Amino acid sequence: MDIFDTIREDHEKILGLLDSLEGIDPADVARQEQMRDHLIALLEAHTHAEEALFYPLLANDDGGRPLMVMATEQHHVVSLLVEELRHLPASDEHFAAKCAVLAENLEDHIEEEEEDIFPIAEELIDEERAKALGQQFQQHVNDALAPQRKAA
Repeated sequence: MDIFDTIREDHEKILGLLDSLEGIDPADVARQEQMRDHLIALLEAHTHAEEALFYPLLANDDGGRPLMVMATEQHHVVSLLVEELRHLPASDEHFAAKCAVLAENLEDHIEEEEEDIFPIAEELIDEERAKALGQQFQQHVNDALAPQRKAA
């Protein structure tokens, strides 16, 4: 898989976890918090991998750089929401609302990334480099998630 397929796959996982989290019975606080923690771990691993491996491709491109800057700022907003959500008990009345706001932000970010950034990045790298970056991206995410998997 190339970098674009790898990122798309992660996006699907993230959105799936958000849907699952929103679908859990609000009375099942332990399950909500477990799902939240899993979502946060994947989001943080994914964000770090994008910023380390994918966004630098756009840094020197006139069309790509402004999109990279915007995407990085979107990551910042998501990280603020994630940090608040991390410390918020699922029993708190704001938990579901904060999850919904996070979902809206992520859906917008993912759409912009896949529709606006991917086409520019696809022009900047060849297929071989895209595949190598896909492997590096997946390894980066796997390494970041390894401690959580060991704890589970």
